[in-house]
Amino acid sequence: HEAVIDKNYYEKGLNYEKEIADNVLLKKEGYRLDSNLLTDSLKVGSNPVEVKLFLKEQKIQTNSVLLIKERPATEKFNSIQKLEPIEGNFQSKIEFPFEGDWRITLRTKIDNKNFERSFLVNVK
Repeated sequence: HEAVIDKNYYEKGLNYEKEIADNVLLKKEGYRLDSNLLTDSLKVGSNPVEVKLFLKEQKIQTNSVLLIKERPATEKFNSIQKLEPIEGNFQSKIEFPFEGDWRITLRTKIDNKNFERSFLVNVK
């Protein structure tokens, strides 16, 4: 049995407005996170991940990218991976234990501000 409300909901909400404002500002400045997860067909099991950070149309570097995998309606299968730079991109593998919809969030820091992109993927 899982709790309906997150135990730390209050603490998580304290910086919510600031993080949204930071994300909007960085997007307006031209920052963008792209990933093959947006376009590749994903399957049950191991899938390659590649993430790139852009400022306008130029690929740029950052220290690390977090990949957060969440299953809607349950925390049982959630995971966080730190992606390390390999040949100028962030690469790793992501495991999906079964088919269905998964929420992916890519998160990095730019000028001490959190920047993220979230999207749903369908695993077949």
